[in-house]
Order: sequence, then C-alpha cells, then structure tokens
Amino acid sequence: MTPSVVWMGNEGVVVDTPAGAYAIDALFGEGARGFGQPDAALRRRIETAASPFDRVDVFLATHHHPDHFDPDAVRRRLRAGPAAVVVTTDQAAARLAAASKNATAAQATGDATAAQATGDATAAQATAADATIADPLAADADVAEAASPDAPAGHDADAACVRVLRAGEGTTETLRVGTRVITGFGLSHGRVHYGDVRNMALIVDDGTLRTLHLGDGIIHEATLRRAGVLDVQIDVAFLPFWYLTYPFGRRLMRDRFRPRAVMALHAPDDRRAGIVDAVRQTRPDAVVPVEPGQRFRLDPEGRLVPDGRVDA
Repeated sequence: MTPSVVWMGNEGVVVDTPAGAYAIDALFGEGARGFGQPDAALRRRIETAASPFDRVDVFLATHHHPDHFDPDAVRRRLRAGPAAVVVTTDQAAARLAAASKNATAAQATGDATAAQATGDATAAQATAADATIADPLAADADVAEAASPDAPAGHDADAACVRVLRAGEGTTETLRVGTRVITGFGLSHGRVHYGDVRNMALIVDDGTLRTLHLGDGIIHEATLRRAGVLDVQIDVAFLPFWYLTYPFGRRLMRDRFRPRAVMALHAPDDRRAGIVDAVRQTRPDAVVPVEPGQRFRLDPEGRLVPDGRVDA
C-alpha cells in the first residue's frame, strides 16, 4: 500500500499508511470558512467513519481554535464508531468536556419536557433526576475520569477517549497510541496575538512514515531546535504557508530544515493563487492543495503527487 494524504480543508489532513490511518486538525465544523471550508458531505464522511475514513482511529488536534477543532464534530465521530482516540491539548479537551456536559443537559431538558407533555409529572421528575446518565458516553463519569489521568477536571466519559499533551514551548512529550509514537512540543501561536493559546506541534511516527504538523506555530528556529525537529528526518511536513513565504521561514527551509515532502496549509482562499507562486519559489515540489477532498500519494522518491479526490 502506498501512503496517501487527503486534504480536508485549512490545516486538516488524513494520513493513510500500511500501518493505519490518522487525522490531524480534520474535525471542524464551519470554522474554516475562507481557508478551504469542506462541504457538508465531506465532513459527514469523516464524522461517520465512512470510506475512505473508516481506517482512521486516531484524531489529533494542534489547538482548540474552531478552524482546527470542533468539539461537536469530535463527539459525532466518537459516537459513530469504530473506536477512536483523540490526542490534543488541555484547552481543546476542556472544550470537548463542556460540549459533552451541554449535550447531556440539553437531552435531560428535552426528556423532562416530553415527560411533562404526557401529563406524567412523576416520570418527568424521574427523567430529570436520571439525566446525568442519559448519554451512554456520559455514564460512569467518575469511573472514566479516575481511569484516565489525562482527563482535565470536569471531563465526562468522553475523556476515556482523550489523551492530553501538555508539553511547553520547545519541550517534548511522547506517548504511544497503538503502533504510533506521537511526540508533541509547544510552538507559540503568536507573541502578541493568541499568546494564551496552547499550540501543540506534532510528530507522528508509525514505523512506515514520519510526519510533522506545526499547527499555527510561528517561525521560531530556537524552539524547533530545542524540540529536536531540525535534527530528525521528516518524510512529510505539514506546514503553515508562512514557513515557505516569509523571509525567516525561507531561510530556515533553505539552510536547516529539509523534509522529504512538504504540504503548505492555511492559505486564505482569496490569496491562494499568489501563495502557490510564492511557495514554489522556495520549494518547487511543495504542494499547496486547492480543493478539500484532494488526495495525494507518495511517489517512489517520497514526493507528494496528486491522486484524484475523495468522492462526495
């Protein structure tokens, strides 16, 4: 099997290799408008584990912004099956916990209202009292939290599916999910704006392919050096486009950082054509995807080449 990548929009990618499939920043709702927003049909396919996304069993998110992570989309996928693990930051995990709590409360209110409408006040009271276990993934919340040291305070049983990375800027934290070794390291989202956002850059090594995803990380060579990124061979790097268009990024790509294949992401729709030209001045073989659902495969030289698209 030849490794492949599907671009889901903005910075969302699905990587499929002989060892399995995983997704990064690929479960978002309407948050990516203006940056390659996927249509409802494509989002529905990944949220329901429909082909070709039925092999995806690990969903990673670099940070909690809505163009990278939507807690309701994550919940829909967790309920669709097959079993999956979510790897993300504490901030994103907290939003998933809040979405789970809100969904359970809404279900409780709806069930109680329905019971009252039948004139059975006793049933309504009983329904409201039992509402905390109405959602099957919210049951046994205390047990799930105790069994999952990664769960932030207040998490419900969705936390049993969540692994949290807390590495600080320039430091690394590694965990294993199945055959995959996942290394996260903090990389600032911005020194002035978004300084409070925990952006977790990710290296995923499944034994057949090593990928790097920087999320919305700024260009900061010292942080990348401390994290060891500049000293390991990366097969495919998923980079925000500014790493290939801004002067500091161009210098880094020229002198220190040479992944075998590069996909440039987060290009605004109204600037995409110009970014394509600028990226190719720095790295002629870099891919700048245009249409969500595009598929790319790795050729024998390790380059990303177009390979059709996912049918809606």
